[in-house]
Amino acid sequence: MNIKSIDLAPFLGEIENVISSISHDRLKKNVIAYARDLAPAKRFEFLQIIALDDESFDDQTPEEYVTDESLLDEATAYYKNIMKGAYSHDLDINNPDDVPAWVDDMDILFDRADEAFLYEDRELAGKVYAVLFDSLHVAEEIAVEHQLYSAQDMIITDVSQAKARYFRSVYEGTSVDERPQTLLSALKKNFPIGHSRIGLMDIRESCPADLKDFYKFLTSWIDLLKKDHEEDDFEIRLRNWLLREAVYLKDGFKGLEDLASEQGESHPEIYYDLVAYYVKDNKLKEAEDAARNGIERIAVTHQKAVLADWLAELEEKDGHHKAAIDARKQAWRFEPTQERLVNWFNNNGKVISNDELEAEIVFLRKQGNPRFVRLVCMLELLIGEYDLPRKALITADPLGWRPESHPGEIVLPFLLIAGAGVKDIPEESSLKFVSEEMKSIFIRWQAHLISGNKSQELHTYLDYLKESLEKNPVAEDQKDTFLATARTAILDRIRAVVTEGLDHLFPSVAHLAVAFAEACFIAGHKEQGLKLINNIRNMYIRQTSLRNEIRTLFNLSPVLPSLTVQGQLTH
Repeated sequence: MNIKSIDLAPFLGEIENVISSISHDRLKKNVIAYARDLAPAKRFEFLQIIALDDESFDDQTPEEYVTDESLLDEATAYYKNIMKGAYSHDLDINNPDDVPAWVDDMDILFDRADEAFLYEDRELAGKVYAVLFDSLHVAEEIAVEHQLYSAQDMIITDVSQAKARYFRSVYEGTSVDERPQTLLSALKKNFPIGHSRIGLMDIRESCPADLKDFYKFLTSWIDLLKKDHEEDDFEIRLRNWLLREAVYLKDGFKGLEDLASEQGESHPEIYYDLVAYYVKDNKLKEAEDAARNGIERIAVTHQKAVLADWLAELEEKDGHHKAAIDARKQAWRFEPTQERLVNWFNNNGKVISNDELEAEIVFLRKQGNPRFVRLVCMLELLIGEYDLPRKALITADPLGWRPESHPGEIVLPFLLIAGAGVKDIPEESSLKFVSEEMKSIFIRWQAHLISGNKSQELHTYLDYLKESLEKNPVAEDQKDTFLATARTAILDRIRAVVTEGLDHLFPSVAHLAVAFAEACFIAGHKEQGLKLINNIRNMYIRQTSLRNEIRTLFNLSPVLPSLTVQGQLTH
């Protein structure tokens, strides 16, 4: 069954299996439960369907079907009308149900083409689908010009399903020798319509009958896909996907393994598919071997890092804890990121040792990559080296707070938390808001590939940082320095934002100012916190939006008192 959706053939099969396997009472309860949640407008239609006792409602046989003689001519006329602009594309913006007239006309024609397809009038269906997809391409261009929503989203027709039916019609209506090239041309022409990855599995499942000469076709299909074509990157990726799909359908795991031996260095997705297929088949050892082979063979380090991530998940699932930790380190070394650092710690069950942390700091520094400044600061904070990250923040660009490069979103909240001795960050506070980037909570795609251990306790970088603060406590004189540095960094950032006219950043910098005030209140330095707020409000007296943002956040804070428009405390 296709994972994108349930196509017609497997859907009908599943319906038959379910109906035959559950009791009549259970079926009745399910129908009633489904009916209870139906929209009122759908109720009568649903009642008609389940209450209908009419043999004419059953499937017609192909012999009973009468060819829709006018369908192709009407579809061709429709295409000509779209091309010459006969349809109005204006919309009533006050009526959410308003759609241009061409939408309903296209849906009706698609519905008639579907009927021809389902009653095995494939020659007619193929010709009409071809015309309608050409029409849909034109409609998409017009929709862009009129700044409408995507045309294929405006019609009711499931265009991905229609594509699968169209491609099957092409397959069945083409001679054996011409079939591969004709099908590939149809696929490539319609990649942008519906789901781009509509391939052989979808074509097979578009109706219950088997595809004639399918396995013979696969050989010539694979040969064609392996040839060089004049394509852009998007088309190359999709052709490679079609190749992997065909190889797996023809020869299963062995076919993909052989393809990996042939193309693996420049075609890493083969290894991704191998891992996924092996896991789906509950063959963890083979999945691990495929990941290792991919790491060794493929050239691009990012792709090596992804496979190492997956390998760590597999090893942990397979009970190989030490190997999982090694894979985490390998992934980090291939492509250091905040996510991989935290995943490594989580697999380890704690922060790695100080010696290991220092080795990673040396490793990052040797790369000479400015993108690793933040990561270096994160590692230094974990070993109790607090002064170097503080200095890195002072010398950093007050505007360029880019992810994974600028130290601001890690070091500044650290200085506030450590400088104020904050143990528990108050909920709904600005301090909590500015420390969110430190948490490093990530949704890993592997969780969708492998059923994870639900009892596994995953910590965030902030959790590990709190442990570091307990092991390496901050001296009292350091706390004052930390808050002073935070104050300077906040003022520099606000000044840069205002000078550059970056009003969209006012909420962000307002949070920084209020977070500083909260830290000072928690530490018992209320006057210091209020002084910064008043200074900012006085310095930027004409920046009404900034002043209002600060006042609003100040008043929403669970830590701070209320502030009037004039900057006076009300309690």
